[in-house]
Amino acid sequence: MLLLYTLVLVTLHLTMVSSLRPPNDTLQSSIGKEGCQTQCGNVTVPYPFGIGLGKGCSLDESFDLSCDSTEKLFYKSSNIEIYNISDFEARVANSIGYTCYNQQGNVTQGDETCSNLLTTPFSFSQKNKFIVIGCDDFGIISGTNFSSTCWAMCGNNEVSDRNCSGIGGCCQTSIPKGLKHYNIEHLSMGNHTKVQSFNPCGMSFLGEVDSFMFLGASDLNNYRVFINRTLSSVPIVLDWVIGGNRSCEEATECKGNSFCKDDVEIGGYHCICKEGYEGNPYLDPGCQQIDECNDNSHCKDNSSCIGGNVFIGHRSNNSKT
Repeated sequence: MLLLYTLVLVTLHLTMVSSLRPPNDTLQSSIGKEGCQTQCGNVTVPYPFGIGLGKGCSLDESFDLSCDSTEKLFYKSSNIEIYNISDFEARVANSIGYTCYNQQGNVTQGDETCSNLLTTPFSFSQKNKFIVIGCDDFGIISGTNFSSTCWAMCGNNEVSDRNCSGIGGCCQTSIPKGLKHYNIEHLSMGNHTKVQSFNPCGMSFLGEVDSFMFLGASDLNNYRVFINRTLSSVPIVLDWVIGGNRSCEEATECKGNSFCKDDVEIGGYHCICKEGYEGNPYLDPGCQQIDECNDNSHCKDNSSCIGGNVFIGHRSNNSKT
């Protein structure tokens, strides 16, 4: 009798779960709007972002992206190449400023770097740091109500691999949360006249600090190798939010089974799936219940998962019932 009662309850539960849970193709399509491209090369583009300028595939035009003929993803029609997008962040291509000198201290070549995100949903993450490389160099990074200087110095016998404290050829310093634009100026105290034989160029850039490693003398001696290696391995991390300066009190974008979370430091908000749910909180019908049967670790020996979080069969003596 107890077994029959249990089977009836399980059957009723499965009927309810199957009617409430959307088909798999609905969950897969929750990445982006119906009929919109969601892949550019190996980069997946989740709504509120969308591929195509003015095509209605994004939340609004500030979230428009473009996919070029080589399947590289860019922000709108800019030169900001996007490597990936997650729930709160994006990683984009870097740029590096540098200045090279001859033995007389004259500048032989160089390039400056700056970036502006003022009209975008992005800001520069604190996962980035301002980094200066050289033995006779200092860099200045400046933005709205912000300026910071980093000094990098060393002699021929003072270079330190993987040390970025300022002495030893590498310096790094933090940036404030919410930084929307910056300009970098790279300067030298003595135009490299005393270090040119082993360090002809100085370099400076903003980048994800956990992706960067200073290799010491080889980085100081060959700026082209350093720049190529750094551009290929050290992205810039961007934070993104919905709503600009709006808060959750004004939020209209969070769909079913999600909640709104303010970014209290820079303004704007995010929509987040409730615990036990997954999917895209910005698209109808919202977040969907997680099917734990997709993870076989929930089922013990001689038991089976038959929908949602229902388990039937024998459980081991050490497991809780």
